[in-house]
Amino acid sequence: MTDLTNPVRDAQAPLCEEGVYPYPDGCVKLVIGNAGELDVHSSFQYALPMVVVTSLDDLANERFQDHHQDARPQTVDDLNDVRWQVQQLRELEAKRTSGWFLRWLFTPCMVVHRGTMGSMHRRFLLARNAVHARRLVIRSPYSGYALTLKELEALLARMERVKTGEEPAEYAWDYSEGGDFDQSLDRWFDEGPPEHRAWVLRKLEELKQFEAEAANNASDEPPRSA
Repeated sequence: MTDLTNPVRDAQAPLCEEGVYPYPDGCVKLVIGNAGELDVHSSFQYALPMVVVTSLDDLANERFQDHHQDARPQTVDDLNDVRWQVQQLRELEAKRTSGWFLRWLFTPCMVVHRGTMGSMHRRFLLARNAVHARRLVIRSPYSGYALTLKELEALLARMERVKTGEEPAEYAWDYSEGGDFDQSLDRWFDEGPPEHRAWVLRKLEELKQFEAEAANNASDEPPRSA
């Protein structure tokens, strides 16, 4: 889980080229933010999820903020993280020994919240709903969110479909050196037909000559008087 209020680039981030399925598990990100009222105990505050395909957590954060400018991003998790979270809630559900009425009244929930010193905490518990779970765990003025097992299972199912290309999702290229964009260009160049590679090499040579001529022309110009 990455705290999106203090994003960090991961040097070991996987390369995930757009449209090349299935995506690596680490490329399918779930960004969750708080939306609605600021009061964490309010019924009008809710968790706002968004699935983004990218190799870097902070790129997922940027896409989330582009689409939801009024929301407050909290965390980003990849596909393996969400699978584990769902498994924890399912195990909590399986261990229940209460009768049908309490099973109907309470549901497994996951609460993620900020504690002292700004650290993020995760807790799995039984509550009536997500709002009830937030009220049980999070104390003002700390922030956080809660999801029920049903909600998290639905998000996991969507992420699995995005991984295989069955469902579209927002994509964010990594344009840094050696990132997804460079990887895509290299693959296109290596796997393309010979005439494509010859065309690219010719254009690169033309560009190099143009830049050299432009630099020479600039150096030959007389200095302008003030």
